[in-house]
Amino acid sequence: MGNILKPLLTAPLNRRQFIIGVGATGAVLSLAACGVDPSSGPSNGGGGAVASGLVVAEVDFFGEQFDPIIRTNLDKLLACMFECPFLIDDSGAPAPGIVTKWEASADGAAWTLTMRDDVQFHDGTKCTSEDLAFAYQRAITEGADTAPDWTDILGAEPKIDIVDEYTITVHTQGPQPLFVPFSTHLLGIWIVPKKYVEEKGVDYFRANPIGTGPYKFVSLVAGSEINFAAVDYTHWRVQPTFDTIKARLIPNTATAIAELQGGNVDVIGVTPSQAKSLRDEGYQTLSTEQSQSYLTINGSFAPDVNGKQPLGDVRVRQALSYAINRQELIDTVMEGTAELPAPGRVGLNMPDVTPELRDKWTAWSREHFVYDVEKAKQLLTEAGYGDGFTLDFWIKQGNSSIPYQEAFGPILAAYWEKLGITVNQTVISGDLYASIGNPLTSDRAVNKILLGNTGLAKASLAENISAVYNPKGAWNGFYGNDALQKQWDDAKRKAYTSLDATEVSTALDTMLQLEADSWTMLPVLQVPSISAFSKDVDPVIPPVVFGLGDNYAYWKTK
Repeated sequence: MGNILKPLLTAPLNRRQFIIGVGATGAVLSLAACGVDPSSGPSNGGGGAVASGLVVAEVDFFGEQFDPIIRTNLDKLLACMFECPFLIDDSGAPAPGIVTKWEASADGAAWTLTMRDDVQFHDGTKCTSEDLAFAYQRAITEGADTAPDWTDILGAEPKIDIVDEYTITVHTQGPQPLFVPFSTHLLGIWIVPKKYVEEKGVDYFRANPIGTGPYKFVSLVAGSEINFAAVDYTHWRVQPTFDTIKARLIPNTATAIAELQGGNVDVIGVTPSQAKSLRDEGYQTLSTEQSQSYLTINGSFAPDVNGKQPLGDVRVRQALSYAINRQELIDTVMEGTAELPAPGRVGLNMPDVTPELRDKWTAWSREHFVYDVEKAKQLLTEAGYGDGFTLDFWIKQGNSSIPYQEAFGPILAAYWEKLGITVNQTVISGDLYASIGNPLTSDRAVNKILLGNTGLAKASLAENISAVYNPKGAWNGFYGNDALQKQWDDAKRKAYTSLDATEVSTALDTMLQLEADSWTMLPVLQVPSISAFSKDVDPVIPPVVFGLGDNYAYWKTK
């Protein structure tokens, strides 16, 4: 399969460094303690009988629907209910899961997948090749977050052969070396019961979900809580320690802390300063470097913006970045726990990033993501906005992973106001943020700057940054500039499909350069997700897991 397929199947996906802090000290939790064969049977994450319920705090329920192909902030809860074809090992590479054997055709344009024969859905029906095929068919559903990527991989009408009850062959649009890494949770191939969805309808399924995960859905109390129960049979992957999980909606972190201290909640998301205070009280915290907080300047090339509005001038976009004192944010809001960023939505440890690309774009970032107010003012003057302008700034509501994100908003606004810019700030929900980005489908966010975040533990750098520049995707950042879009599309196609490592690296470099030169994504910081736990919970992280997010199913009582 050439010289790139094997590395992509074995390269680390930047699986997070897990750090456990107890009291005033911290210790690194090893992820490579001992191997686990996911085909060898269930595990309870290190022992322990089924205990009382686990209660988790969520900042945003994000739509209160449970179809895993629709963008949501409930990833940790979805991971309890649903599963994907492959797991992730301790290096971040795909590992056997429900699919235990996979083989590419000689030309790389088809993959034969063989699955376990002992997986069942929560209603007791068997999970078979029909359901596995259905997962890939649903991946191109209009409105699904990852549909543009999977349409490029599978085509508008996927061709999937049912070989037998537990084997399928998936045909792709030419060689697709990223097919297996993308078949983890990282690009959303979620297995759901085909017959159930088709008989009950999608709307019913989204309100009454059934999956193959170790926990099943019980109830939703709108705006208040979501309840789950451990399956009452031996689960193939992990035997839950807790008999129930209750997710409570607690938007305010101060309230969540009070609930944790009162013994009413077992895990909450916290800010760096809150984490320190809780450690001083003897609580355990877990910090993971996994996200980037970044700014999207939406519709910069739109006909009514490019050359006509301040955000349509690249010099203004550059000025907004130079006005940000990132080191001050690290030292104050983040108390030293964050890092200076790479380019927008870029994690330089992703598996398709070569050492040469890493060195080049690390140096570029250090040169360009600097604090320089005088340069910012000069750029605004050159663009004709030396006396300032009015800027609409939308701030995505924080979530359980980074509840402190909203705190960046007023600080960023203050930096820009030093340039004479009048900033109108609006905090928006995750639901609204997810629905407004593409100027082809909505102009609500055009000519605005939006603060959001993205995970950086991904199977492909190409996929993570293309989410902002795909014409059919969430943002469509080159909308209005056909020449840039063609260059991007050509480079992305090579990055996705080439079996030559040099060609892939060149394509990625082109994509990064197009993004960098456009200044349509302005990274703020690479930031951690910080959780705090009750003194009764041990957040076990086994070597082979569902995904890169915290997975409640493996946790146990102390």
